[in-house]
Amino acid sequence: MQLERARRADEPPRPGAQAAGRGFWKRPEQVAAQRAQIERLKAVVAFRRKQVDSMKVRSIDRGVLSELPLELGQWVTPGFLLAKVVQPRSG
Repeated sequence: MQLERARRADEPPRPGAQAAGRGFWKRPEQVAAQRAQIERLKAVVAFRRKQVDSMKVRSIDRGVLSELPLELGQWVTPGFLLAKVVQPRSG
């Protein structure tokens, strides 16, 4: 009996059967669906990264930030004053 179990443990599981501790064998259509889902999720990640990058704001002039009337995460409308940058006086 133990010898028979040992032989079965060394054999690969049959398609559709659960292998002890190894999960399920996937059918080709399941694998294809999961690969398609991975590609969709990669596209979502790329879109979100591009969206975050588009929200970065930089001043066109060098200077020192003098006012920042916003809080982290606050939404603003186009044309809203985001910050004031001033040129320090040298001299």
